[in-house]
Amino acid sequence: MLKYPTIMRKEMAACLVLMSLPLLAEPARQVLTRADAAPSPDTLTLAFPGVQGPVDYEKYGRFENPGTPRYRYTVTDRAGLARAVGEGIYPNSDVFKDPAYRALLKEGKLAGNQWRYVDTPPAALNFYKWASCAEDPGVKQFYCALMLERAGRLEAAVKALYAIAVHFPKSVGQTYYNTPWYMGRRLWTAWRSFSGGIPS
Repeated sequence: MLKYPTIMRKEMAACLVLMSLPLLAEPARQVLTRADAAPSPDTLTLAFPGVQGPVDYEKYGRFENPGTPRYRYTVTDRAGLARAVGEGIYPNSDVFKDPAYRALLKEGKLAGNQWRYVDTPPAALNFYKWASCAEDPGVKQFYCALMLERAGRLEAAVKALYAIAVHFPKSVGQTYYNTPWYMGRRLWTAWRSFSGGIPS
């Protein structure tokens, strides 16, 4: 193993300190939400927004084996749950009836692969693409939540994230590098971002 003389180590330490001074002088602006990181100039008005406030999932189904690997949520009132959660949130499929979606589809603005609709500026356009695409349901729901957040629809975004925890906690996507991307873990990271680290 190569040993550096004491003088060399001191010079390296001094160089590192000098290089870090500009970083210390100007504090970095903290990005609070995805909307700050990838701002969207458009607005999103949902034709079917669902009920205001949190959804009482126990009213529409049963939680089975919570806290265990055998956890699952069984829907007993699918139509009621769909109305309650709103457009773009599982199991609601009203996005296909939304006039804004139909107009975008008719204009050909939703053509192509959904992965082209991730960090592009129009969050509403991205939302409609993700809400209507064929993708793993947990991954699809996650990107709908991100687009709802970017469009300023935070209540709907939180409902969409919660839907992942209820319906798809074991959902796995794939990264650009073909490695697994676990939606349940990513969900909690996004949740901390939305809530400012406050679990309630």
